[in-house]
Amino acid sequence: MSKMPLKSLHRFKCVHKSWSILFENSYFMNMYRKYFISDNSYYDDAYLLLKQTILDNENHSLLYLLYGERFDNKVKLDWPPSFREDDRDINIVGSGINGILCLYVEGFSSKVVLWNLAIEEFKVIPSGPVLFVPPYVKVMNQIHGFGYDYIIDDYKVIRYVDFHTNMSKVSYDPSWEIYSLKSNFWRKLDLDMTTFYYCLAGVLEQVYMDGMCHWLGRDETNIDNVYLVSFDLSNEVFFLTSILFNYG
Repeated sequence: MSKMPLKSLHRFKCVHKSWSILFENSYFMNMYRKYFISDNSYYDDAYLLLKQTILDNENHSLLYLLYGERFDNKVKLDWPPSFREDDRDINIVGSGINGILCLYVEGFSSKVVLWNLAIEEFKVIPSGPVLFVPPYVKVMNQIHGFGYDYIIDDYKVIRYVDFHTNMSKVSYDPSWEIYSLKSNFWRKLDLDMTTFYYCLAGVLEQVYMDGMCHWLGRDETNIDNVYLVSFDLSNEVFFLTSILFNYG
């Protein structure tokens, strides 16, 4: 069964209970992923995802599947139901991990969804912050990373949470939070990471690789200092690597 296509394997979940729980067996899933990556025939039938944003007053986002020898065939895909009524400025964090995409809309009315496109399943992530705040306090979420913790077989999302209120006597400190798919809740991280994104060509880039999430950040006291911020999803610690850009 580890050599079957993912869609066929998912269909067999309803045949027998022992087949269904294979998706919860970390040994089987690791074996399946290794075979999937090593199977050269996969690259003969590769696909590309293309996200297009219509630059109008509302910035509607479209998603296409490209396929064929030169990827010259294109099919428009439907967003998960959570985004179909409002497809404005949908972002994808980094790239897919084991077939799962992390979609989000940033801002005061943030929305985050984990979407497995191959089997058409999605998970809406709770949006509320760990800290309880009254209704008059606006919460601004900034998604910084999405990755896989291979130590405990869990998917995680990292975000920076900031609070805004018009009441001068009321203030809330911003914080870092991490979401676990296994537990399905956010918790606060006791970290002092740099919070300023560094944008290249106006794009906020996040990359996941080998249990680490990476993004570019700036020093809060000196914005000319640019760093590669690397966050270890298993140990939940971060590292800064100084980067020098040649503007000449």
